[in-house]
Formats: sequence, C-alpha cells, structure tokens
Amino acid sequence: MYVRNIRGTSNSRRDTAWLNMWKDANGIPYSRRIDCAVLGCSETATVGAHIIKEHTGMRQYIVPMCQRHNLIYEQELKINANIKPMPVNP
Repeated sequence: MYVRNIRGTSNSRRDTAWLNMWKDANGIPYSRRIDCAVLGCSETATVGAHIIKEHTGMRQYIVPMCQRHNLIYEQELKINANIKPMPVNP
C-alpha cells in the first residue's frame, strides 16, 4: 500500500501518544520496539504518523514511523503489508 504523510500534524509529544494508541489498537505493549512501517526501513518507529492511503480520499490513518520518514511529504511511501493503519476518528 502507498501512503502520503499529512503536513502540519507533527508534534513530538502528541506523535508519541499516537504511536502508543496505534500499539494499543494492535495489542502491542508500549515498551515493545516497532520498526518503521515504510518498506525496507529498519529504523525504530518513534512516532505515530498521520497518513492518507492512496486512492482513499482524505481519511486519516496512523502508522508507526521513524522520524526521518515522518518528515517526507512530497512523495508516496510504500508501507509494509503487515502494518495495519489505525483510522483517526474525525
């Protein structure tokens, strides 16, 4: 699946909370290390990134990402197939 980061949602304190919410939704302990959702990246996910999935309109989702990939806005990123995006409630 391809996704794009949403601009203007980054805040390190809240991004960590979003990551913990994603872990909770997926039954993963907060203390467990998670790799970045971007295919081929083995860096530790440090934030819950707000993304839009390709061809799904403007609905927002959260996926775990490293800080480097969370700051890429101008291109689509391919997400690992085993990552389940968490919908953000409007």
